[in-house]
Amino acid sequence: MDRVAIVGASAAGLAVAATLRDEGFAGTIALIGEERRPGYDRPPLSKKLHYQEGDFATLLLTDPAAFGRLDLDLRLGQRAVAADARRGTLSLADGATVPWDALVVATGVRPAILPGGGLTLRTFDDAIRLGEHLGSAEKVVIVGAGFLGCELAALVAASGRRAILVDPQPAPMADRFGPAVAARLFALHAARGVEMHFGVPVARILAEQAGPKDVDLTDGRRLEADLVVVAVGSRPATEWLAGSGIPVENGVTCDEYCRALPNVYAAGDVANWFNPRYARRMRIEHRMNATEQGVAVAANILGRDRAFDPIPYFWTDQFDQKIQVHGLIGGNRQVVELTGTIGTDSFVLAYVEAGLIAGVLGWNAPVGVRKARALVGKPPA
Repeated sequence: MDRVAIVGASAAGLAVAATLRDEGFAGTIALIGEERRPGYDRPPLSKKLHYQEGDFATLLLTDPAAFGRLDLDLRLGQRAVAADARRGTLSLADGATVPWDALVVATGVRPAILPGGGLTLRTFDDAIRLGEHLGSAEKVVIVGAGFLGCELAALVAASGRRAILVDPQPAPMADRFGPAVAARLFALHAARGVEMHFGVPVARILAEQAGPKDVDLTDGRRLEADLVVVAVGSRPATEWLAGSGIPVENGVTCDEYCRALPNVYAAGDVANWFNPRYARRMRIEHRMNATEQGVAVAANILGRDRAFDPIPYFWTDQFDQKIQVHGLIGGNRQVVELTGTIGTDSFVLAYVEAGLIAGVLGWNAPVGVRKARALVGKPPA
């Protein structure tokens, strides 16, 4: 194997490239990225409201010297438009063809949009644009109360602006955390001044020449806004794989080795792989998973044949509160308090499924939740 092509130059793609070199791969590594910027960390984009061009260096995943030592066939600002799994080629938007012996799809996701527009936040350029629009905005409607929407609502409210959070769920992140923690999160946002409208979908965003202004809800109410930010989820960036022969269903469909076809792999947000630890398929849009899966893919390209079976990990910072999760939580799983109680400022919970702890959650409890991680997969005491 002499040529590896990686489509996607963010955390997962960079992890593949760096691990291949660390493990002694001396062949050609083509790293293709749709953005013109080198790989950078995305989670901080929702932790700060005003980014400027000079801030970009603080987000780089690899320092320029180390990046240069990877000796990549680097193609930034290039979009892959097609792949041919039978011939082992990629077609780029500029007309170039890239041959490969192994292909890694690490294209991540694209933000979902709503009729009428609204700003989205996925890239560093999006973050700069958001900061520019926030300059004169006093009333900001955030559509979607998942990770991104809740974090942005917290930032907007903390800046002294009027933050208005809208979602058809009954409470913020109810689908992710379950009703008890969602209620605790609702109380946090309400106490910090976030105006919330839950249990009602958005009917439309009213676009004006200067940008989206108001939001109509399906119950007939209209929310006035100076700025509308849409954070209603995302979809895997797989449209370019149509006709490639690579299986796609809610991402690139892979086995436990993150392999979609012989010598075709996927890593990061776009990978829908079988996790043998939980005996189920997963597609995880979290930063740590992207890097860990990229490392696993590189090892398997080199013939290690190691199943990728992580305990998922994610975190969110909202106002001055930190929530960390190991494993699987939410849904109809039974919630057991391990330390503290949900009404306090610090607690650790276990989520039990089929008699075993599927995941643990820590609210302002980094040490406690890290210790509780060892309980995942075991019966509660």
